[in-house]
Amino acid sequence: LPKIAEWVRAGSFYIDLGSDPRSWFPAGFELVETWWVVFLHHDNFIEAAGLEFLLLAGTSTCALARWLGASLRGAALAGLTAISVPGLWLQSLSCLNDAPAAALLVAAAALITGRVPFPLLIFVAGLAAGLKPTTVYAAGGLLLLYLWVKKDPPAWRGQQTAPWMLAALGLILGGCWYVRTWILKGTPLYPVGTAEILAGTGGPMQRLGPSLGALL
Repeated sequence: LPKIAEWVRAGSFYIDLGSDPRSWFPAGFELVETWWVVFLHHDNFIEAAGLEFLLLAGTSTCALARWLGASLRGAALAGLTAISVPGLWLQSLSCLNDAPAAALLVAAAALITGRVPFPLLIFVAGLAAGLKPTTVYAAGGLLLLYLWVKKDPPAWRGQQTAPWMLAALGLILGGCWYVRTWILKGTPLYPVGTAEILAGTGGPMQRLGPSLGALL
């Protein structure tokens, strides 16, 4: 929320003046929150940003349940159960990006099992990486799922222009944050891998790569 307030005050998305260097991380979800506040002119609507991702998680869970053979009623129950998890509900209404990131990963799995054109998966990947960098950690599992269902017939056999345009849009939306930080800070992942120290620990702000000390 302080980041959004600073954006509104400065009239720019590309500078972060907060005291925490991690405010330079990709801010796709904060961008969605800003849209709700600026265009609807009321701070109460900022929660709608998380709520729409909660609905995406429920819908995607329902789709996955149908793919696994559940009845329509059973799939609806699965989706309702997913969005009723207290932790997910609390996250979705607390202006935090963890639940929206999880929702995009479940949506990616639902799209994979739906055998949509591959460019649409790139679109979702771009959005997810621009919302929270750690979503990239799920790429291995999603790739295994993709290879598992690849033998199934595709859901779309038409022209590929529109899907590839969406893929480019997703990469632009997600990648702009990394390009911004690269230009202004010299590294796209700032403060990951830098000498920034986390207050009170004496350790790095964000470690890059494995470390025995961190394991201990």
